[in-house]
Amino acid sequence: MPAQTAWLGDPAQWTRKPNESLQNPDGLLTHLHYYRPVRTAYEVECVKLATLASVAGHQAAEQSFRGGASEYEILISFLTATGRTENELPYPAIIAKNEHGATLHYQHYDRSADASHSLLIDAACDCNGYASDITRTYSYDDAEFAALIARLDSAQQRIAEAVVPGKAFADLHALAHREIATILQDADIVHMTPDEQLELDVTSTFFPHDTCVLQNGSNFAMCQRM
Repeated sequence: MPAQTAWLGDPAQWTRKPNESLQNPDGLLTHLHYYRPVRTAYEVECVKLATLASVAGHQAAEQSFRGGASEYEILISFLTATGRTENELPYPAIIAKNEHGATLHYQHYDRSADASHSLLIDAACDCNGYASDITRTYSYDDAEFAALIARLDSAQQRIAEAVVPGKAFADLHALAHREIATILQDADIVHMTPDEQLELDVTSTFFPHDTCVLQNGSNFAMCQRM
């Protein structure tokens, strides 16, 4: 029945235009947005199982990277460890070695075994339609870059500790930018104080993504591209 039907999403992707009253109705969108942050015990368990499957793949991918494998070979390692095909992943895996990590949403799987300097991997599995989402960055033997990764990981843990009931998302996002500004100054990458960087929005160049927070279970993720 038309009265029980709604069209959601970007109208540009629709093959035909429904009645305007059926397009992204405010009442339904408000209802969906309100309940989206709430997860049942079943949903949380599905995400946990998806994460466990993904961890096995990430561990295999790191080992493959440290063995000098190509991007394509690292992808195969991830798929083999998780028992998935590419079509069974919730989103196309990003396997970016060296300078390829600077390309947003890089999707080419280079088959040449070039020298390994760094690896950016964004890959995951799902369980019953619920997906995990794990991004990791590794340094092969560059101590300075490895130190940057360690600093960012420590910053992430500090922000995770700040995730408590009632804490505003905007405050967590601001904290993430301040942590990054401090790292950039300490690493002599940006010759400005954290306050100066934040005032001029310098950190957005290095951290264009949002800070992602799931407070059901006090989980925290700082999406990043280093």
